[in-house]
Amino acid sequence: MNHLTRNLLAFLNTTPPVLESTLETIVIASKDRHIVYHTRNHIEAPNWSRDGQYFLFNGSGRIYKLPVTGGDPKPIDTGFATRCNNDHGLSPDGTQLAISDHFEEGKSLIYILPVDGGTPRRITPLGPSYWHGWSPDGLRLEFCYTPTGHLKQPVIKN
Repeated sequence: MNHLTRNLLAFLNTTPPVLESTLETIVIASKDRHIVYHTRNHIEAPNWSRDGQYFLFNGSGRIYKLPVTGGDPKPIDTGFATRCNNDHGLSPDGTQLAISDHFEEGKSLIYILPVDGGTPRRITPLGPSYWHGWSPDGLRLEFCYTPTGHLKQPVIKN
């Protein structure tokens, strides 16, 4: 092994990786990209609000709201649900937020809460379950339930 290779390996083994995340929009017709938010934290799953005024995304177990014009994201009060994953989304009318969170039983369960925050209401009795969609009429959720495999099941919202 030569001197340059040894130095490169030493550098790679001592330099911690830097994580960066960027939330961008792109105009489909022109492919023009616009950076809305950049952070050195891990963020996932941005969703447009129904009125197009803000994004929702998750990071560090929380759900955040960010104006489409940028700025500082604000955490949504999700009560005890502080281990949210990237399976979240808005109801068709934009008033409710479905989340998948691991806090209550140590495995993902699905909850619904008001879009501006509040106490989550548990929807799935068993987990792990991961939210994936809301019916157009707002009466059912689609999710994956995976105790022994991968199975999609609808559930009626109470």
